[in-house]
Amino acid sequence: MMKFRIFVATVATLMGLFFSVYATAETSTSGRDFDHMATGFPLLGGHAAAACETCHVGGVFKSTPRNCEGCHAVGKRILATPKSNQHVVTSASCESCHFNTATWLGARFNHGTAVPGQCTTCHNGRIVAGKHAAHVSTAIANDRCDMCHRTSAWIPASWNHTDTASDCSTCHKSGGPGRNLSAGHLPMSMSTVNFVGNCKACHTSYATFYRAFYNHVGASTVCESCHGTYNAPAYSNVKHPVAAIHGVLPSLPVATTCQSCHHSFASFAAARFDHVGASQCSQCHSGAYAGVQGKSTRHPAYQPATTECSVCHSTASWRSILRGAALHVYLTTPAAPHTPTCRSCHSGQAHDGKDGANAAQDCSTGGCHAPAGGRGRAYTKWD
Repeated sequence: MMKFRIFVATVATLMGLFFSVYATAETSTSGRDFDHMATGFPLLGGHAAAACETCHVGGVFKSTPRNCEGCHAVGKRILATPKSNQHVVTSASCESCHFNTATWLGARFNHGTAVPGQCTTCHNGRIVAGKHAAHVSTAIANDRCDMCHRTSAWIPASWNHTDTASDCSTCHKSGGPGRNLSAGHLPMSMSTVNFVGNCKACHTSYATFYRAFYNHVGASTVCESCHGTYNAPAYSNVKHPVAAIHGVLPSLPVATTCQSCHHSFASFAAARFDHVGASQCSQCHSGAYAGVQGKSTRHPAYQPATTECSVCHSTASWRSILRGAALHVYLTTPAAPHTPTCRSCHSGQAHDGKDGANAAQDCSTGGCHAPAGGRGRAYTKWD
């Protein structure tokens, strides 16, 4: 009988322990199947892993705070991580900067309501970070952070030149906040050009200093004052004459300036000498100067060899030459440089001695070919 009582007591104890454990497990897992989305407060990020009783203290569900400040603040009945002592001083709601519940990191203030030009209201070194000690100091930069910086990040910063004074040297000078002139820059005090104190005469873009192009309107006609002379640059970063033809220009029988060939400020290419007053073509067109065309090796021999190019060619183009009847009429007029014989050009036409002609006689004046002779058509056909 005693053994039976001991057995019953043991069984009762075990059953009590079993139901106690079951009840505890039921309490810890109860509510996990509840659709929290139906409350309008989805459990996301850090809230998804939190135990129910963390927020619903004492099993009280009603009036549980939904805003961040209701829990994440000192002195609340719900124990949650509050703002640190290093937090920005602000009365704005947490979600103004913190965009997820998984982490506090990655917070960014929405500047949508910030007033342009009043950045220092917050960025003053007390509420949030302000200018560092090495920051550029100018009247505008001291007051208007948004003239250089954007709300996404401090760097990269780009100066907004809108409403900036026309005198660039206010900032762009030695020891100034802006980039100063390079070592090879033209002196700003040059009297022969019109950019005295005015960077915008060359630099027409605020995006970069490169690809500056000087507006030559009103500039001195003495190009050499900036561009130097043949193989003698005036300034290291200004183009100067390097082609060999520039070396012979001073010895030409006609006065030449840069504008004699260069008719555009846009480019040095496509330069063309205007030839006004020039007479001795071979002085330049000898084949000795790069970029200046001389006679090709296929050019017909001409007698005498000193005959000028202009007898046949014009200054418009080498291809613009007198041909056929027009050329021959020109050569036999009193206005021609001289009156040649046919063999002056047709020196390669060896006569075969037929028809009683003398090999020393001229093709036409000897009485054979037209116009003096009867054979062929004048200047266009031999026979």
